[in-house]
Amino acid sequence: MPPFTCYRLHETLHGRPPADLDDYVDIDEHDPDVYGPVTQGDFEAKLYVNLGPPHPPIWAGFVLSGFNDASNLPRTSSVGAAIIIKLSSVPKDTSSPLPLATLAASF
Repeated sequence: MPPFTCYRLHETLHGRPPADLDDYVDIDEHDPDVYGPVTQGDFEAKLYVNLGPPHPPIWAGFVLSGFNDASNLPRTSSVGAAIIIKLSSVPKDTSSPLPLATLAASF
């Protein structure tokens, strides 16, 4: 299973609250496919999917060490994704160490 990481995001960026979930993603440099927003119950979310640059497969070195004539192996690309979630209401449970306002999950 691929790694899955979850982060709590800052409630302000550059001293002000973000106007949109897109503000948390470097859309100009990476040009991801954006899905959403989706609103369900007490949260809003967007999915950002990015295809990485083509590169040799991780097993290419092993194969080429025994098959010199296989130097024209196809290239592969990695796919990354991030989901940004904004809760409509912050839980009032004081036993929680951090109130969850905006989260990001990447995989």
